[in-house]
Amino acid sequence: MIEFSQRPRFRKSIGPSLMANSDFLLAIAEIAIALITFAAIVLVLRQLVGGELSAFHLLILKLFALCGFETIFLALLPLLLNYLGVQIEILWRVASALAFVVIIATTIWYWRCRRKVAPDRPQNWSTISVTILHSVAVVGLFFHALGLIYVGSIGPYAIALVSGLAPVATAFFASLDDFLSAGL
Repeated sequence: MIEFSQRPRFRKSIGPSLMANSDFLLAIAEIAIALITFAAIVLVLRQLVGGELSAFHLLILKLFALCGFETIFLALLPLLLNYLGVQIEILWRVASALAFVVIIATTIWYWRCRRKVAPDRPQNWSTISVTILHSVAVVGLFFHALGLIYVGSIGPYAIALVSGLAPVATAFFASLDDFLSAGL
């Protein structure tokens, strides 16, 4: 009979830093799910009152859903890498590199679509300021992926995940009056 203390461990690479941060990552995923749900509710309310969605409003909703699902994926990615046995120091660098690529690709997609859909619609200052702050977080994510700052730490990764929802939420709430009032 094997005693409890003699049982073989499944994996030796589980570090206390990831296990301590797993609750935070899961909370970020839950927040993203809540924001996606809120966007869906607003869309349904808009259609119930007979309002139609413009191409710009559809773009905002697509961006909201896309960034929400990306945040869920990126929040769960470190946990998946940990279960695959990736060491903590490498785990955060790989996760940061992938997050950097995903965020940059989404940003490029949004600005290209926005230029086509609403070239004359001005940006509001809250969206611009939040986007600038998010850009700083993404630069930090890039340096984190290179291993230049906070090696083996969740710091820049967590900031990028949280700040990734901010520009989308700001754009959505800035246009919420348009969503609910047009067509009434």
